[in-house]
Amino acid sequence: MLRDRQSAIDVLKTHGWLLIPDVRVDLLSIGGQGVFYGVKLDTNIEADFATYEILRDRLHRQFVFVGSPSALILKGSQLSAEFQRSLQQTERWRELISRHGFSLPLKQTLSNIAKTSFSYRIIIGQSHRQTVEERSVVQAYRRNDLRIRSYDWVLEKLVHYSQSEIDVLNQIGTARLAETNR
Repeated sequence: MLRDRQSAIDVLKTHGWLLIPDVRVDLLSIGGQGVFYGVKLDTNIEADFATYEILRDRLHRQFVFVGSPSALILKGSQLSAEFQRSLQQTERWRELISRHGFSLPLKQTLSNIAKTSFSYRIIIGQSHRQTVEERSVVQAYRRNDLRIRSYDWVLEKLVHYSQSEIDVLNQIGTARLAETNR
C-alpha cells in the first residue's frame, strides 16, 4: 500500500489518525485531536497534513511533510534530493507561520485557548533500511519543533492499540480536507 509518496498520502488520508503522535480514542472522538490534509499556508504553499491536539487551554498544531517510503536520507555522502526538499519545505512552513500565523477552523469553540504552538514532522523512508550514517543525519537535523520519522514509526503505532480501538480509530480518524482561514 505504501509504494511511493502519492500512495502514502492516499493511505494516510483514510487513516489520518496514524499521523497523530499520541492519538487517543477518547480525544479523537470528541474532536480534541484530528487531522486535515491539503492545508494551504499560502497561495502556493501547502502542507500535506496538519494534525491538532487540544489539551486544556492549549492547542498544538503539527504540519506533516510526507516523503516516499522508499526514499533515502543520503545519496552517497550527500543529502538525497527528497530529504533536502522535505527540510526546505518545513522551513518554508515555519517562516510563513512565524510571519503570518495560521488558523484552521475546528468544530470546537476555542475561546478558552490560551496558547497555540506549532511543530513540524517529516515522514520519509524506512528506518530499518537506514545506514548508521543516515541515522546520524536524521538525528543531526532534528530540532525541538521538527521530528523526522520513518514509515516504520507510523506502522509501529498499530501494536499499541487493541483491534477494537483500531476499528474505532479507522472509523473516526480519517483526515478531513482543510479549509483554511488565514
